[in-house]
Amino acid sequence: MNEKNYTDLIKAHKILKSEPRGILYDEYMKCRDVESWFRSGDVPMKEIFLLFGFILGWQPQFQGAPEKFREIYKEIFPNLKGFRESKLIDIELTETIQKCIADIFDEVAQCTRIERGGKRRYESTGASKILHVLIPELFVTWDMAIRRKVLDKRDKKKDGNAYAFEFLPKMQEELREMVDYGKADYQTIIDEISKETDRYTLAKVLDEFNYVRYTLGKSLEEIRDYCFQ
Repeated sequence: MNEKNYTDLIKAHKILKSEPRGILYDEYMKCRDVESWFRSGDVPMKEIFLLFGFILGWQPQFQGAPEKFREIYKEIFPNLKGFRESKLIDIELTETIQKCIADIFDEVAQCTRIERGGKRRYESTGASKILHVLIPELFVTWDMAIRRKVLDKRDKKKDGNAYAFEFLPKMQEELREMVDYGKADYQTIIDEISKETDRYTLAKVLDEFNYVRYTLGKSLEEIRDYCFQ
């Protein structure tokens, strides 16, 4: 049997926890001031510095500009705040919602400094990470390897439309299949995943599965056969 199931999420989580960078997420999520992000669009600069430090720990090539991001955050805040209680497992991804997510994603991806020629680097991977830590129940992160595998195409489509209209619906469908969403005992499965993965959100453990499977290149068999010390 090769179909993905919820135990694959748990095993991928444990594989990633054995990596040195695994601690970065936990430390950032403990140190950040969640309420300051949703009190108003005028987020304290120290929170942006903390956020960018976390992103750089995972993605050294990240070129975020704090002042530009602060400006962008003020613009997206009203729409972003509306998703604060949303969860990937049960949100209805209507066209209106997807368009809103796509716009937010594209704005965040432009949070970079101006490069030679007056252009800004489009931070696709960084944008997904930023959105995830802001609303960890909804947004799943991606990188080049994950995009190529999940979207089944070369790394050309990495904008907000690709994320909101293609990637996120695929992630929701896969997550629902892995936890038997809608069946009588699906909440029991979700509770077990939470217990076995340090209380991480479903969107986070799905990201970890993608990272282990596609970025680290481990097969399902390798994930399932991994021996933990």
